[in-house]
Amino acid sequence: MRPSDDVLAAFGLAGPARPTDGGRGEGFRAGDAEAVIVADGLLYHGADPALVEQVDGGARMVARALVFRLATSVLLTGAVPREEVERFARATGVVEAAVR
Repeated sequence: MRPSDDVLAAFGLAGPARPTDGGRGEGFRAGDAEAVIVADGLLYHGADPALVEQVDGGARMVARALVFRLATSVLLTGAVPREEVERFARATGVVEAAVR
């Protein structure tokens, strides 16, 4: 099951996949995918927090990817299990520290 177009649009991810859109905010960009990969690494694989700053767009993009993952998790499962909430809390802490 794929997230609805409305959910994708809410996160600026609607439209055809393309490597870049020239910064116009249209469609899924390579930086978005990179941020999702780093977010997944933080959530599920113990990734190095330094990766947050290596993403094009930095902590802002990783925070956006975490929100996207949380929203799609809720849409797909109907709830967020406690262990998932704990993972998101840890990953959010990493992103907050990168912003400071």
